Amino acid sequence: MLSQCLVSPDFDAGCYLQTLIQRLFCRARPETVHLCSRIREGVERLAEIEPRPADFHSESFRIPDLVFRLVDLLFELVQLKPNCFGGHGAGHGGAILRVIGVVAPGADSVAFHAQHFVVGMADQVVSVAGGAAGTGVEAGLDTGKVWIGMSAPQLTAPAVLDGLEAKIVGATFQKNPFAIVSSAAAPINSPQDMIGKKIGVQDSNQLVFGALLAANGLTESQMTIVPAQFDPSPLANGEVDGWVSYVTNEPITLAAKGFPNAHFLFADYNLPLVAESFTVLQSTIDNERDKLKAFLKAEIQGWKDAVADPAESARLAVEVYGKDQNLELEEQIKEATAQNDLVVSADTKANGLFTMTPQLIEQNIAALSKAGLEITAEQLFDMSILEEVYAENPELI
Repeated sequence: MLSQCLVSPDFDAGCYLQTLIQRLFCRARPETVHLCSRIREGVERLAEIEPRPADFHSESFRIPDLVFRLVDLLFELVQLKPNCFGGHGAGHGGAILRVIGVVAPGADSVAFHAQHFVVGMADQVVSVAGGAAGTGVEAGLDTGKVWIGMSAPQLTAPAVLDGLEAKIVGATFQKNPFAIVSSAAAPINSPQDMIGKKIGVQDSNQLVFGALLAANGLTESQMTIVPAQFDPSPLANGEVDGWVSYVTNEPITLAAKGFPNAHFLFADYNLPLVAESFTVLQSTIDNERDKLKAFLKAEIQGWKDAVADPAESARLAVEVYGKDQNLELEEQIKEATAQNDLVVSADTKANGLFTMTPQLIEQNIAALSKAGLEITAEQLFDMSILEEVYAENPELI
């Protein structure tokens, strides 16, 4: 048990943190809560041990401090995105393994990176009450519970306009991955085709769906909005006509289950927003710039691995990190391959992953304006950190 490992004289900090990170991504909430309890028990016992092994602490850091913070985050978990390691999470998994598995033997270094990678999974934790805009990542930043988060311009912009001093410092998906998926027998091929139809919309996607409507001169009154979760069964069962989804997810999973489908991308209809963007406080940019650059560098390394070998990232999802999720290898390979079209562009090939050209930034600002969000590029984006990362590590391009 982890609690026993924590007090073992042969305790390996890197091994423990790797195990903890891997278990963090488990979608089964009861198991996660049980794990939290056992970890907390072990840490409480560890905190009573004197002297602590040299690997556990420095003058400014103690391993129990890290683990308590991890446990606090674990307790907030409710679910991960479906098939997270085959899609969005593949890059994170690679980056985490690279940092924890390769950065050694200094526990301070390993622990620091582990801490911030976990905090970085902000889109994987339950929304925090309050905050500038009342949404997960931005509220977490506002309350100090999130160090860096995965968000999107249409979520960060309202928070900034409401007074949150935060910036987007990079974007994983260069193209908006949101789509409306529908039955191939009754396809919805454009926003106009949604008029008079029933559309399943998840609570967390209400804002981006509203932006799609606004960008195309439509209103919710012209269709029926059906509150939905993330299981697309209502679409397959005929309860709704269309479904808000990621193009890398539901269209693939539905087809694999024998449901022929069609889809259109938000990006092709006046909403060329980036997604899975890295959002941080301005104070982080100003005061923790080196830490932020270290985080982004490791993320880039992980995503480069995932992009270069989607089949291997899918295998890791199925056989290692998500082996208790009953994932299908072929489905995961399709998802990992599909996301490459969103992550990689001609511009990222020239400038590096996560970068945004001035032209792409202006397209996002224009799209936000169509959705009723008037904000400037200078208020919302700061690409200078990534510019420094690539200047210092040109081999990453």
